[in-house]
Amino acid sequence: MRKLRALTIFCSLFSAICLFTFFCSVALSEDSAKNATENNILQKLEKIPEWIRAPKYKYSPEGKPDPFVPFIQAGEQREPLVQSEKKKRALTPLEKIEATQLKLVGIIWYADQPENALAMVELPDGKGFILKKGVLVGRSGGRVIKILSDQVLIQEEGINISGKLEKRNIVLKLHANKDESNEQ
Repeated sequence: MRKLRALTIFCSLFSAICLFTFFCSVALSEDSAKNATENNILQKLEKIPEWIRAPKYKYSPEGKPDPFVPFIQAGEQREPLVQSEKKKRALTPLEKIEATQLKLVGIIWYADQPENALAMVELPDGKGFILKKGVLVGRSGGRVIKILSDQVLIQEEGINISGKLEKRNIVLKLHANKDESNEQ
């Protein structure tokens, strides 16, 4: 029984060694065949005329833009004239939203003193504020310039797309239709 077991182990080891040497010789022969093929190709390439061969190219970064540098450079940022005043003090809730988002709720009109008229507006969150002539309104530094019996006129100054200072009038109507917007 022991002899049979020893014979089985010996045969297994012998088979493993034979397989190992076979595969190594196959791999070596494939490498040598591959090298021979490569040498053959190189010899054929050397026989190609010079005028057909591609020129040898070496990359030189001189005079070329760096692909890792942004092509849009951050230039001098012009700030709107209105923002310089805003930076000096804290903004009111009326200045934190756009003037067109205000809803005109009511107007206190004095027939004998129309310049002292007051207007009540409502923010989108439901909070109410009283406006009088000269109050700052909106993100663009708008001012209340006139309060009439049925509307409030707000004027904003800003820089348009061409870089010129532009004035824009916003009208808040007391009974505005749903189809109308506040801008003019």
